[in-house]
Amino acid sequence: MTIIVNKNIYKKPINFKDLSLSCPELREYLIPINNKNFEFTINFKDEDSIRCLTKCLLEKDFNLRVKLPSNNLIPTLPNRLDYINYIFDLSGYDATTNKKVNILDIGTGPLPVYPLLISRVYDNAVTYGTDIDIDSLELANINTTNNNLNDNIKLYKTTKQDNLIPSVVIDNISENEINCQLCNPPFYESIEEIKHLENFKSTKPKSMNLGSFNEIVTEGGETSFVSNLIDESLNNQRLFKWYSSLLGKFSSLEVLINKLRQLNVNNYALKEITLGSTRRWVLAWSFYYDRLPNHLMRIEGGTFKSLNPPSNEVYISTDKSLDYLINYVFINIQNLSIDSYNDNFMQLTLVGDETWSRSVRRKLMKGETLPVDSNKITKLRFNYDSMECSLKITWLYGNDRQLFISLYKHINSKLLN
Repeated sequence: MTIIVNKNIYKKPINFKDLSLSCPELREYLIPINNKNFEFTINFKDEDSIRCLTKCLLEKDFNLRVKLPSNNLIPTLPNRLDYINYIFDLSGYDATTNKKVNILDIGTGPLPVYPLLISRVYDNAVTYGTDIDIDSLELANINTTNNNLNDNIKLYKTTKQDNLIPSVVIDNISENEINCQLCNPPFYESIEEIKHLENFKSTKPKSMNLGSFNEIVTEGGETSFVSNLIDESLNNQRLFKWYSSLLGKFSSLEVLINKLRQLNVNNYALKEITLGSTRRWVLAWSFYYDRLPNHLMRIEGGTFKSLNPPSNEVYISTDKSLDYLINYVFINIQNLSIDSYNDNFMQLTLVGDETWSRSVRRKLMKGETLPVDSNKITKLRFNYDSMECSLKITWLYGNDRQLFISLYKHINSKLLN
C-alpha cells in the first residue's frame, strides 16, 4: 500500500499534547509551558526525550515504526523534510506524471531518515542509501524491511576508499529519469574541533548533537567531504540533475561556492533551513541548463550577497505591452520563436547566438549568412503587470548568461526609445 503524506506537514508547530494522546510514551517527557492553554514542550537537551519524540512523529505522521539505537544521531524530522522538499522542488518533480525519481542518499545511517520520509511523501521515488558502517547499514535494513519498503529503498555498503557515488548506483539509474543526490555529511574534522567550538558558544544548542563518531566527524570536516563530492560530480555531470549537501557551518559555504565558481559551475542554488535557533544551509549545483527562479536559488539578506548566484530575473519599468514587444522589438530578431502568449504572459525560444547587435545587423544587411548553432537553446519567460507598468523577464533555460543579459539590455533600450 502506498502512503502519501502532505509534504508541508510541519509548517505548523508540533502540538505535543495531541501527539501524546496517540503516543502515550511521550507523556513522561512533557513539560508544561502554558498552564492556562495546556501547552507543552519537551527538553530538547535530553537524549531520551528527543529519541521518543522522533519515534512518535515517525509513527503518527508517517506510519513508520523504527528502531533507534542509543549511540547514534537522532534526526530532527522538520528540517530533514524541508531539505527533501527543496531537492524535489529543484528537480521539477511533478506528481501528476509517472516519471521515476531516483535519489542517492550518501551516508544514510542506521535510521535512513531521508529514504524513509521520501517513500512516504513522494510517489514513484526510489532512494539509494549508502553507508561505510556495517552496523548502521544492518539496522537501516531492519528499519526498511519492517516497514515493507524494500522496493522503495536500496541500501549499499561502501568503504572510505570508495567513491562517494558508487558504481552500483550509477549502473542502476538512467539519465532519462529524474535523478538527484542529497547528503548530510559529518560537520567536524575532529572531536577537538567540537570542544573548541562549544567553548565559544554563549548558549548551548537547543537540541543535542548526538551521534556516533562516523556520523559527526570526518577527515577534513564537511568542507572536504563536499569538495570531494564536487570533484566526483565533474565526472558524472549528467547523472544527477542536482547534486547537493546540507551544511552545518556557514564558513563552509564560501569555500565551496568559490570552488564551484573556479570550476565554472555557474548553475548553483542556496537555501537556509531554520529550526528553532539552529540554522543549516543547503548547497546544490547542476550541470543541466535548466535555470531556477530566484526564490529557489537565492537567500535574502546582505550576509549572502557575495555568496548568492547571479539573478535569473530582471525587471523593466514600461507602459508598453507584450504586443509591442512582438511587433516592434522581436520582429527584427533572427531565430526567435514564441512558444506561448497572452496579454500578460509570453514564453519564447531563441536558437543560436545574438542577432540584435549592430555588428550582426550590418552583416545581415550586406546579405551575409551567419552560422546558427542549433544546439544553443535559450528559453525566456515574460510577465507583464499593466497595473504596475512592470515587465519581468525570467531566464528559464540556457548556458550563456551573457546572451540573456544582452537581450535584456536590447529590449530595455528599445522600450525606452
